[in-house]
Parts: sequence; C-alpha cells; structure tokens
Amino acid sequence: VEAMAEAVADMDAGRARREPQDASRATAQGLIGDAEARIDWSRPVSEVDRWVRGCDPQPGAFGLWKGEKVRLFDGSLVPGGDASKPGTIVDVRDGKLLIAADGGCIAVGRVRIGDGKKVPAAASGLGLGGEERLG
Repeated sequence: VEAMAEAVADMDAGRARREPQDASRATAQGLIGDAEARIDWSRPVSEVDRWVRGCDPQPGAFGLWKGEKVRLFDGSLVPGGDASKPGTIVDVRDGKLLIAADGGCIAVGRVRIGDGKKVPAAASGLGLGGEERLG
C-alpha cells in the first residue's frame, strides 16, 4: 500500500516516468494443479502461509488426512512457536483450525475434505490430537 501511495504521489508531482514494459522479459504463471498445491509441512510457517493463500481459491493447498485430500482456505499466519509436529491440528480458535508448522501455526477458516464441499473449518469434523495430523 505504501508503494502505491508513493507511486501516486510521484505521478501527481510529475516525478514518475512512463516506461513501457519490455515484453521480451515478461513471464506468465500457468495454472496451478495438485502437483504444486500439496503442502510441504517441513517448510517454515511463513512459506506454508504463502502456499495456502497462493492456492486459494483454486485449487486449494492441501495435506493428506486418512488418505483424503484436505484443502485449506481462508488461511492466515499465526506467528510463534508450537512444539507440535508440523501438520498437527493444535487448536480450534474463533472458528478456525490452527495447524502447526515450523515456527508458528496457520489458521484456516474453511476446508474441503476429499470431493466434498467447502465447509467452515471448525465444523469439518477435524479435531485436535496426535492422529489429527495432515501429511
């Protein structure tokens, strides 16, 4: 937001230069599929957070639970360490599941289990405990 405000101020003051983009250096991101959407829980929490948000709304970053894909939506970073193994559901807070990652947790507002519909995370049937871990 600060960069946008600075750019607008520069334009208003006549300091901004109009420079066409070099099309030969442009790149495009293709569609993201399941090969890219699976979460690597060993990554730092900041990366897992970006992974979840980057795959939302489609296809939905996912982990496996009892052989089913659990796709995560409406994610946000919760900094601070948690001793639980990454991928473990450690709490339900304000209707969101908190899932441990290296260096913190991810709060998830909605999930989709298997081919089901997106549901509020706290109403998904996923709960707390050692076996409630996404791989």
